[in-house]
Amino acid sequence: ETQPLIIFSSLLIVLFSYLLAKKMYNAKIALITSVVMGVFWELLFNLGRLHVETLLLLFTYLSIYFFWDSYTKSERNSYSLLVGIFLALSFLTKYTTLILGFTFLLFLIVTERLKFLKNKNFWIACLALFVSLIPYFIWSYVNFKTFFSFLTAANISSDAMAAKPPLLVSIKQLFGYIPYFTDKLFLILFIIGLLSLYKLIIGIDMWLKRNDNEMHADLFNVLFIILYLSFFIFILGSADDRWIMPILFPLAIFVSKGLLIVHNFIRRYTTYVAIIVIVLLLCFGTYEQLKHADEIIKLKKDTYIQVKDAALWMRDNSERGDSIFTLSYPQTIYYSQRSVYTYSTFNATTLEENISKLKPKFLVASVFEPHPECIFKYIDEHREKFRPVQAYFADAEQNPVLLVVYEIQY
Repeated sequence: ETQPLIIFSSLLIVLFSYLLAKKMYNAKIALITSVVMGVFWELLFNLGRLHVETLLLLFTYLSIYFFWDSYTKSERNSYSLLVGIFLALSFLTKYTTLILGFTFLLFLIVTERLKFLKNKNFWIACLALFVSLIPYFIWSYVNFKTFFSFLTAANISSDAMAAKPPLLVSIKQLFGYIPYFTDKLFLILFIIGLLSLYKLIIGIDMWLKRNDNEMHADLFNVLFIILYLSFFIFILGSADDRWIMPILFPLAIFVSKGLLIVHNFIRRYTTYVAIIVIVLLLCFGTYEQLKHADEIIKLKKDTYIQVKDAALWMRDNSERGDSIFTLSYPQTIYYSQRSVYTYSTFNATTLEENISKLKPKFLVASVFEPHPECIFKYIDEHREKFRPVQAYFADAEQNPVLLVVYEIQY
């Protein structure tokens, strides 16, 4: 069930996509961009999932909106403050959004060289970002003895880096998400929209002198796509589709520009036909996106249902003060309404230590998340301590087992 907060957030995403596109370009591109953003199947699909991406997109686009307003109207100090605050909220929602901060920085270096260092708005934004993150860093150090616990939680380690897939595989996967998001018609329009980037090359002297807002907008959106994909290609090596959802806005921008290129070409011969073609293309593209959304929502509606059922069962068979060890953290904490801890980084020793310390009532093992191999071995060697009390299977014949709930004996 989609929560009212998520629905409201999605409406704000569409609204600020319109406002941001209007500031960057014009009302025509803004209107088309807001329509495309509103029908992207990836966004519609995630509205009904226990994912943070809807809020992530909202905070990200708010940060870009206030950055762009501050960039084009340097006297707005309060907007610079909001850039830092919403960038911090984006980071707290998902740490990978700090890529946006590097996008801001690289964009300013390219367009202003080092002049932005003399601009007080830049330092106001940096200060707001730092101050907003202080509570998180304090909490991280108190609980994990490091200010950068998010790196451990995200499995950014030397071992994880060594296990990255080959570079060409990463490039193919990450850039493959562009046609995956856009589907066929919007992909064609996106490619046509990229043709407008020729101005960035032949007009390099213009955007270096900061006198063409549209060129600067194109530059920013291109940098955003490239840097976002590059992080996952070169640093993490792979990504789920929802991890790179922030690039939906620049994708929508170039789809819109492609649509207007088609419109302007046809308009040279007949205005009415140009309007009809644009409306039809937008309608067909919308239909394709909504059809994709409907299919995948129906296909995925029962995925992780065993995790949900297990969490509800543990809620009904535990007390308020009880806790749970599981790797399906967000689903379990949502449905069980209990304290939940993850053991993704534990080995046999740390698992035993944390069980003794936190006294969880249940431990959940399943096929839905990658589990440390030592965990299964530890459970098997200590059967007297882990009593299976509930199990969920793939079919009525109870084969294979998908999830087991163990009650821990003390």
